[in-house]
Amino acid sequence: MRARSSTTVIIGSSSSSSGGSSSSSASVGSIRNRIGVLMARQEMRRAAIVTLVLLAGLIPCLTLVLAHERASTHLILDSSASDILQDVLRRDQLRASSLVPDSDNTDDVASTNVHEIPFLNSSDLTPVAFEPANSGVPAFSDQPESEWSISSLAGDSSASAAEAAFTTSEKILKVGCPSLELLTDGAQEEGELRASDFGGDFVFGFATSAAQVEGAVAEGGRGRSIWDDFAERPGKIKDASKPSVTADQFHRYKDDVALLKAMGASSYRFSISWSRIIPDGMGAVNEAGIQHYSNLIDELLANGIAPAVTLYHWDLPSALHQPHGGWLNASIVAAFVRYADVCFSRFGGRVQTWITFNEPQQTAVQGHGYGTMAPGRCSNRSVCETGDSAAEPYIVAHNILRAHAAAVEVYRSRHGRQRVKENGEHGRIGMTVDCVFLYPADQTPGSEAAAERGMEFAFAWFADPLFTGDYPPSMRQAVGSRLPSFSAAESSLLIGSSDFLGLNFYTAQFAAQNTAGAGETADVAAGVAPWVDCHVDMTAVSPVTGKLIGERTASSWLHVVPSAVQHMLTWISHRYPAVPIIITENGMSEPNIPSRSLVRLLCDDQRVRFYRSYLSNILQAKRQGVPVQGYYAWSLLDNWEWAMGFSERFGAVYVNFTDPALPRFPKASALWFKHFLKAHSMHIRGHVVQ
Repeated sequence: MRARSSTTVIIGSSSSSSGGSSSSSASVGSIRNRIGVLMARQEMRRAAIVTLVLLAGLIPCLTLVLAHERASTHLILDSSASDILQDVLRRDQLRASSLVPDSDNTDDVASTNVHEIPFLNSSDLTPVAFEPANSGVPAFSDQPESEWSISSLAGDSSASAAEAAFTTSEKILKVGCPSLELLTDGAQEEGELRASDFGGDFVFGFATSAAQVEGAVAEGGRGRSIWDDFAERPGKIKDASKPSVTADQFHRYKDDVALLKAMGASSYRFSISWSRIIPDGMGAVNEAGIQHYSNLIDELLANGIAPAVTLYHWDLPSALHQPHGGWLNASIVAAFVRYADVCFSRFGGRVQTWITFNEPQQTAVQGHGYGTMAPGRCSNRSVCETGDSAAEPYIVAHNILRAHAAAVEVYRSRHGRQRVKENGEHGRIGMTVDCVFLYPADQTPGSEAAAERGMEFAFAWFADPLFTGDYPPSMRQAVGSRLPSFSAAESSLLIGSSDFLGLNFYTAQFAAQNTAGAGETADVAAGVAPWVDCHVDMTAVSPVTGKLIGERTASSWLHVVPSAVQHMLTWISHRYPAVPIIITENGMSEPNIPSRSLVRLLCDDQRVRFYRSYLSNILQAKRQGVPVQGYYAWSLLDNWEWAMGFSERFGAVYVNFTDPALPRFPKASALWFKHFLKAHSMHIRGHVVQ
C-alpha cells in the first residue's frame, strides 16, 4: 500500500494574528492561493477547491479534509458560525454542485435503467414518482472516521447537545452536500410535502430493535439469545461481527431520546429483549432488565415521545431453543404469554401501543427455511446442520400466531386495555407483518394470478388469521396437510386479535408463474416452503423490458419503488376493510464505507429522496381513504443488521462504530425529518415532488 502524505493548513486559529471582518477578504485570497498551490503540487486527478473564511476563537476546531489518493490537505476550522460560513459561500459563489463527484458514488446512486411500474389499471391510484438521483456528492475528505475531530453527544444527553449535533451536521452538509438545501426560514412552496398534511393525530416516529442497537449482552442480568449463538457460528454473519455492543443504546438511551426529541418525533418504536426480562425464557424475572426498560419509557415520556413496544423482534432466549426447540414446540406459547404478561403488568400503564411479533415471516422462512437467520435451520445440509424446510416454516408460523392470540387475550382480559396514564387513552395491541409488493411480470393471466398468490403466501399467511381465524384458501389448497389447523377456540381468539395491522414495507418485485420442474430453481432445489408451494418466481428485473424495478440500494433485495407502498396499502385496505394500518418500518440501506469523507458519509441524498417519495405515496393512499395512522422510519440509528452485520447502514443518524464512545452524527435524512416534522419546508434542488 502506498503511503499517504499529509499537509495541514490552519485557518483562523487562535494562534494566528487577530483580525475582524476587515481582514477576511485578504485571508480569502491567501487561503485560496495556498490551497491552489498545494493541490497543484500534489497533481490531484480530482480536485475540490473550497474557500472558507472564519473568525478566530468561537468554538473548538472542526476538521475537514481535501483528499487525494496519494495525499491530503487538512483544513482546521476554528469557527462554525453559520452566518459567516454562508456569507463567504455567497460572496465567493462557491456552490458544491460545481465540485467533482466522489468516485465511489456508484455504490448507491440510482440506475437510470429503471422499469416504469404499471398502475394496475386502477384509476383511483395516483403514485408519486421517485425523484431522479443527482450526479454525485463531492469528496471533501477521504479521512477515516476514526480520525474525525468533531464534538459528539458522547456522555451528554441534554437537549442542547442534541441540537448542537444537528447544528454541526447541518453546517457540514451545507458546505458539501450539493443535493440538499434546507429552508429554515419557514418558507413553504406550493405542492411541498408537509407533516401537517397527514393530520394532527398522525404518528411520526423512528424504529429500532433490541438486538440491533442495545448491546450490553452480558450486563444487567441479560440471558443469551439465539442471535448471540448464531453470530458465533463461522460464516453466518457477513463481517463476522457480533451484537455484543452494537450502538450501545443500553447505556446511551438518553442520548438517543434527545435526538428523537430534536427531530420532533412523536413516538419511538423499540423492542424488549425477552432474555433481559426473563433470562432463561421461563424462570425468574430479572428486575435489572425491568428497570432498564422502565427508565427508557420514562425518559421518552418526559420528552413528550410515546413508546411503541415490540415484545418479540427475533431474539428468542437461547434456553428456549435448546433443548426445547423454540418456536417448533407448541409449549412455547405458554412461555411467551407469561413473558408478555410481565411486560403488560410492569409497563402497560405507560405504553399505549404494543406489537406482539415483528415480521414472523422472517422467523419462519429465513430462520427455519433458508437457515440464513437465527436459529439457522433448513433442509440444505451445505448450509444447516438440521432442519426441514418443507414443514418447519409452517409449524413456526402456526405457533407464533397461537402465541399472539393468547397474549392479546391476556392483555385484554387481565389488563383491560390499560389506560395510559399520560393521556387517559386505552392501549392498543397488534402484529407487524412484512411484505414485498408483487407486480405481475407481464399481462398474462398466469402472472397476474402468481402475483396475487404470492401476496397471500407472504402477507395474508399471517394477516388473514387475525381477521378470519384461518389461513388463505390458496394456502390450504397448495400446502395440504403440512399446513397446521387451528382449533375452534384458537380461531375464535385469533379473529379480531389485532387492533391495527403493522406493516413493515420496503420494496417490490415482479412475479410470474413458476412452471419449472424440480431442481430448476433455487427454491425448489432447497425445498423451501412456502415459495415452492405457491409456485411463484420473483425477480427485481422485468422479464419484458429487462430493466430493474427501481434504484439499487446497498441491500440486494431492496430496490426503491415508492409507488409500491401506495399499492400495498390499497391492497391491504381492500382485503381487510376499515382495519387501521401503521407503517412500523420503512427505510433503505447504504454501504458501510468508513474511509469515505465526513460529508459523503452524512450526505445520504438517496435516503432523503426515498423518504420524500414514499411519504408522498403514503399521503396519496391516505387521501384515497386508506386508514393509515402512523409512520416509523427504519431506522433511528445505524445498527447491527442481522446476518449483514455492520456492512449496511439504515440509520438516519450515523454511528461511528470505530470510536469506543460510539458518537452519533445526524445525517441529511435526519435533518430532513427535523425540518419536516417541525413544520419547515424542505427542497431538493431541482426536484420538487408535485
